[in-house]
Amino acid sequence: MKKTALTLFLLLAVMAMMAQKAEKKAEKKQKRVERRERHLEKKDRHQQENRFLLVDLGASSNYTVDTRMAQNHYQGGGAYASLAYQHEKPKGFYDIQLGSFTYNSLNAAHEGASLDNFRYDSRIAYLRNTSALGEKWLFRLGGSLDFTYNARINYNLGNDALGHDGILSLGLASSLSRELHFFKRDWQFRADARLPLFAYLNRMPEYSLSGWGGTSSTFKPIGAYNRLNTGFSLFKPFHKHTPNGFQLSYNWDFYSFQDSDIHRVRVGNHQLGLAMLIRL
Repeated sequence: MKKTALTLFLLLAVMAMMAQKAEKKAEKKQKRVERRERHLEKKDRHQQENRFLLVDLGASSNYTVDTRMAQNHYQGGGAYASLAYQHEKPKGFYDIQLGSFTYNSLNAAHEGASLDNFRYDSRIAYLRNTSALGEKWLFRLGGSLDFTYNARINYNLGNDALGHDGILSLGLASSLSRELHFFKRDWQFRADARLPLFAYLNRMPEYSLSGWGGTSSTFKPIGAYNRLNTGFSLFKPFHKHTPNGFQLSYNWDFYSFQDSDIHRVRVGNHQLGLAMLIRL
């Protein structure tokens, strides 16, 4: 009887050990399957994402009023160069302008005065995909942090020749895009708009041999600082089997603010460019 009980106990112990080993083996196998599935999902998401580097060159046109520097209205044209990064995900879109450099040669309409305008722009924007406009149109909505620096050199003012301002703004951003087919080619149309809600302005309108003057730094909400930036673009791949391509774009940017009870600033800038998009 004792031998039978001992044999039964050993048999049950061996069966329990075998069951435990089988359970551990099944757990390890399940973990391997889960890791493989996560890897495939990550690979699939990566294949659905597009990362592009944009190299953009084009012509610009500018209208500037800075009454603290001079009462003239200046108009003219020039050129710009821009470098940007775009990251398109299944649920959102990152639009990062690493730097845009613009030069415009401006002239006053009446007095023949000349003005050189140097401008730098950068931004970081994230927009979330929505389905508000159906299947054909893709509408994105998000926010944007923009920085703009304008330097104006007026050669008719002697030592007080430099006026410039730096603007950091936070606001809303939107994008509307869809696929088009015309001229027997596939194109992608996109329209963008950005509207700042708050802005920090660093204003240094005068420079002379005696040092900086007229410096002011202020926060301005929408209404005190008004700005609207819009852009339209058409993208076409080089051929069907590559995501790389070229993009035709037009951008219009306007902002204005009251510098004091007397002086004001108004700047309008147009850009027409051709960009090459390189997938990373």
